[in-house]
Amino acid sequence: AVMFVDGGSTYLMHSETEGYNVPYAGRYRATIEGWAYQPRGAVTLTVYRGSKQAAAASLDELIAYWDLVGEEPRTVQFETFLRPGDLLAPSLAEADPPPGEYFDYYPPDRNVENYKGEGIALRSLTIEGPLFDDWPPPSARKLLAGIEFDDAGEVILTKAPYEHVVDVV
Repeated sequence: AVMFVDGGSTYLMHSETEGYNVPYAGRYRATIEGWAYQPRGAVTLTVYRGSKQAAAASLDELIAYWDLVGEEPRTVQFETFLRPGDLLAPSLAEADPPPGEYFDYYPPDRNVENYKGEGIALRSLTIEGPLFDDWPPPSARKLLAGIEFDDAGEVILTKAPYEHVVDVV
């Protein structure tokens, strides 16, 4: 996706439109691969946390930003706390919008194919999580009270496998 205006994030490019919905509250890691598109200098990639409001996303909180210089792809990564209903939206900061009404450029038959302004190109948005410091997570350990785990999070067996099985003849 290529963005020339920040309004594209509210409709076209955010975690929900990319098929990801936050399943549980927790800490998440996001990775974005992108580059400056037709840059005249540094182009700023921003990331907002927000929520879906009918057809558009409400981008409520700026949580990260990077300057993209040149047209070489760059991978950036950050961690943030998300709740179900939250979304992440990469966006473009401080760019001159295309001439005319920028929403006219959203329909595929009226795109900005020949527009010479600068923007950002995004190849991927990957979200991992929720991330836990311990495995299994504390909620599972609480449910499994009395069961011991090794350093890898595997259950420590108190008997050899099948030792508790009694042959029935």
